[in-house]
Amino acid sequence: MPEEDAQALAKAEAFFDKARKVAQTNNFDYAIDMYLQGLRYSPDALEEGHLPLCELALQRQGRGGKKPSLVEKMKHLRGKTLLEQMLNAEYLFVKDPEHLPFAEAMLKAAVAGGYAKTAGWIANLVFQKNNAAKRPSAQTYILLKDSYAALGQFDKAVVACQYASRLRPEDGALADEFKNLSAELTMARGKYDEEGDFRKAIKDREQQEILHAQDSVVKTEDYRVKDCPESERTVQYI
Repeated sequence: MPEEDAQALAKAEAFFDKARKVAQTNNFDYAIDMYLQGLRYSPDALEEGHLPLCELALQRQGRGGKKPSLVEKMKHLRGKTLLEQMLNAEYLFVKDPEHLPFAEAMLKAAVAGGYAKTAGWIANLVFQKNNAAKRPSAQTYILLKDSYAALGQFDKAVVACQYASRLRPEDGALADEFKNLSAELTMARGKYDEEGDFRKAIKDREQQEILHAQDSVVKTEDYRVKDCPESERTVQYI
């Protein structure tokens, strides 16, 4: 993913600032458009763009905001670029936060586009929603497994694979994948041990921001799953 230049970041911040001001007037749909415009200039702006947009979506839903129309769905189901695909999926998701396939489409595009912070955040959100579902989807866990593995988050990939295997106990391929991912996790942990503390092994600021954002999503979504068993409220680690 190309680095964002100062001019693009300035344009993104201008849109985010306008979105925040518009949101205070309860003009949710216009605020959503402003956030998405800003994300076109800074696609991986998690704390400035994606997180407040997600919170705005929940506020909008609580006020009885309408779900996307058929015309909106047709318009936003695809995109010429991975960025366009990610933002189109996000548009549909914020208009209907309970429809998991929209979030899954956003996750796929974020991973493919190399938007690591965004992908890590939306993956955690999808994980929590699937855990809280009455009938969790094995296919969703498989998507999470692949997404976390692509992001190098093998601890979470192992857990996602384990959850998928519970739903498909006869799937030999999943059992093999679990072994492979466990081996990857062991090697990754070995590397962390060589360098000392886990946090010290993460050397660049972007990775630190990913960890911080993953903590933030738990706070954002916690009240949505408060009636679920405690063990299902957050991503579990092995």
